[in-house]
Amino acid sequence: MNRRQFVGAVAAGLAVPTFAGRARSDDAPAAKGDGFGPIHHGRRPEIGMLLYPGLTLMDLLGPQTVFAAAANVHLVWKTKDEIETDTGICMRPSATLADCPKELDALFVGGGPGQVAVMKDAEVIRFLADRGASAKYVTSVCSGSLVLGAAGLLRGYKATCHWAGRAALPMFGAIPVDARVVVDRNRGEEALACLREAFGVN
Repeated sequence: MNRRQFVGAVAAGLAVPTFAGRARSDDAPAAKGDGFGPIHHGRRPEIGMLLYPGLTLMDLLGPQTVFAAAANVHLVWKTKDEIETDTGICMRPSATLADCPKELDALFVGGGPGQVAVMKDAEVIRFLADRGASAKYVTSVCSGSLVLGAAGLLRGYKATCHWAGRAALPMFGAIPVDARVVVDRNRGEEALACLREAFGVN
């Protein structure tokens, strides 16, 4: 299964259970195992997803589709101007770095050819370091882990990446692992790991 198929499977397979977790009455008490896990506590989680020029569209779109069913998803960039992704499709951010919620349940970064420029962007790196320091979960897809690394969020953590960039992870203090999905404490690569941890989806 390639990465495109994986993200598609996540979006198709997990969207239904995530909705199912919301089927209970709004005034009924949240039960253990209600499909949201420990971060929910009767509210919609706040998830920040970095949207940047040259982002690989499928890295963002699959996870965003699943997250949006049960969370407030903030597509974040420096402005709210349209962003062109790697396929030429444009997306509009819903929040700027400045107005993205300070306390996030999950911080997400996808990969893509624009990732190198983002890693050199001091404003974006400061934002990620700030939100990532307090986020309950920090996750990425593909080479997005290198962006997290540049923000100092992977020091001492096991991590993975697209095979072409995995050797760069130690430069950021990360411990590279040759695996498709890596979870180390509250850090996880690939959307499925984050969803399972944050929402209790099996």
